[in-house]
Amino acid sequence: MQVDNNLFKNSGIRGKVEQSFITPNNMLTLGYAIGYFFAKNFQKPINIIIATDTRSSGKWIKQELIQGLSNFGNQLFDAGIAPTPFLAKALKNYKDSKSSSFFQLGIMITASHNPAEYNGIKVMTPHGYLDHKTEKAISEIFAKYIQDIHEIHIPIKSTLQKIDLLEFYQRNTQTLIKTKKFNQLKIVIDCAHGATYKVAQTLFESFGITTIPINNSSNGSIINHMSGCGDPKLLTQAIQNYQAHWGCAFDGDGDRVIIVDQTGKVFDGDDLLVVLSQHPLIRSNNTVIGTIMNNLAVEQYFSALHKTFIRTDVGEKNLIQALKQHNAIIGSEPCGHITITKHALCSDGIFAALLFFDTLQQQSLADINVPVKLPQIHTTIPLGQQNIQDSTIQELIQSHIDIVNPGRIIARKSNTEPVIRIMIEHPNIQEAKQIMALFTKQCKRHLDKGSKL
Repeated sequence: MQVDNNLFKNSGIRGKVEQSFITPNNMLTLGYAIGYFFAKNFQKPINIIIATDTRSSGKWIKQELIQGLSNFGNQLFDAGIAPTPFLAKALKNYKDSKSSSFFQLGIMITASHNPAEYNGIKVMTPHGYLDHKTEKAISEIFAKYIQDIHEIHIPIKSTLQKIDLLEFYQRNTQTLIKTKKFNQLKIVIDCAHGATYKVAQTLFESFGITTIPINNSSNGSIINHMSGCGDPKLLTQAIQNYQAHWGCAFDGDGDRVIIVDQTGKVFDGDDLLVVLSQHPLIRSNNTVIGTIMNNLAVEQYFSALHKTFIRTDVGEKNLIQALKQHNAIIGSEPCGHITITKHALCSDGIFAALLFFDTLQQQSLADINVPVKLPQIHTTIPLGQQNIQDSTIQELIQSHIDIVNPGRIIARKSNTEPVIRIMIEHPNIQEAKQIMALFTKQCKRHLDKGSKL
């Protein structure tokens, strides 16, 4: 393996279980590397909170990580199955007697929206995801010890303690939601058989919402399968069957959300960004963060309101960095990542949904005037064992600039799967389809004569 590479991609590490980096030896060594780095950085044991989504592989991954982490006298807290945002909220607001952060590190074992055969690790601090310098340092420690796994000494005694974050999260969330009881509101929630499978219903009902949960088992073998924000067909059907007012769909670790109305209209991350920007918690802030994937109509919407719309590269980590840099409160990705810094330095599906309904208690959708978005079409090209240079992708984009004008082409290699993701945005959907066909043909031609991975 190339030991000088950064193990972390965007917000964490991800891959197919036992077919990629996600193996027992690697997880043990990674736990040791993380523990080693933070022991050296803090020069004392720290409090680390760890959780999983519902995937069965999460159990052994957690065991291996804990074995590595506990070499340094750290106090480990096991939050069981919990959404990623629960950990981010605990890192931000769970305080000790000195009113400082009780937890210094959070580790979430999840592959988020990916299928059950994937898993991964997200590592967070009270300041958000790890910075690049820290990622590289941990990767270097990992590279040193993976050469001889037997150098790692496993302690006999464990420092593990169970913790339930639900009550803490509920109490802290209620301080930011203006409406304490949503009377006569009926909502279907699709938990994607993931980390929100039990807590979403509890939290919604604590606000007086009548809740119809679907896909709310803890069966991790079907996590995200034909369910959740990536596939809202069952949600749309359930809204009609139960005559609900709205539906919400989360992903495997609960950091994404889409919302669907009674007519089947989907409110994605673009739409939610517009609506939530009108909430009293956010309205006075004049900077909004998105990524290169956010619809041009959304950028134009904020421009008309004399607000600055800043785009980052794809990825929640990039979103959070820009939010901090520009002292902004809200950022989103169209996929449903909604990050609100007054809440936590992590996107949060449950909180975003509650804040959406809270906004509509105070202002109608008609008054907000959510813009009609430009058509976007998306596709992926599997890489398999082939490779294509980022520079080649950019050259292909530049060669199509005149054709796509006044629209946009976004093409990039995925951080989580071996594919190229392509988006064409254009006022004319038929022209967008023609440009997509031409562009994908050119990409595949380069792949056919390109190098192997």
